[in-house]
Amino acid sequence: MSEDKELKELYSNVNSILKKINVKDIDPEKDFDKNPDGYYLTEVVSLEVCTSKKSGNLQVAGQFKIVENGIGVNVDDDGEQDFFELKNTKGKTIFKYYPMTDESQVTKLIKDMLKFTDEDGKSILDEEYFSDIEIMKEALSILTEERIYIHLYSYTNKTTKETNQNSNLITWKRASDIGLID
Repeated sequence: MSEDKELKELYSNVNSILKKINVKDIDPEKDFDKNPDGYYLTEVVSLEVCTSKKSGNLQVAGQFKIVENGIGVNVDDDGEQDFFELKNTKGKTIFKYYPMTDESQVTKLIKDMLKFTDEDGKSILDEEYFSDIEIMKEALSILTEERIYIHLYSYTNKTTKETNQNSNLITWKRASDIGLID
């Protein structure tokens, strides 16, 4: 078979696949494998104010790199916790989005940003950083390369019956309290 004929056949195969795909059904925000539920020590890659592609509203988009394998936890009937390593999770990415459309959502964003603390437990970002969007945009870059634990957990939406994954940033004190660090 000639090279041109082979290439045409390959193109034809791909075209038949493309005809079966409805691009409108593809959500680019959901095109990655979820990390297993657990606790992850992460490093901030970026925290940026941007416009949501889905809603058109302002949001903060966070990207966090997992710096060591995650920690899973099993809880027995007596409430005893058994921690175990979540292998092959180091180096993966966690994305977190903070919509900025109402007071409750912006309060959640500020609460999470105040969880980034120094060795003495003092927040890295002072409250004046959250007095103006332009100041806040600049302040978020201060957190680049800072580390924080993130807890990923799954839940089932009662209405749609879909399983979703949520994430919470955890203070160093909380991480210590639950036994993630000494």
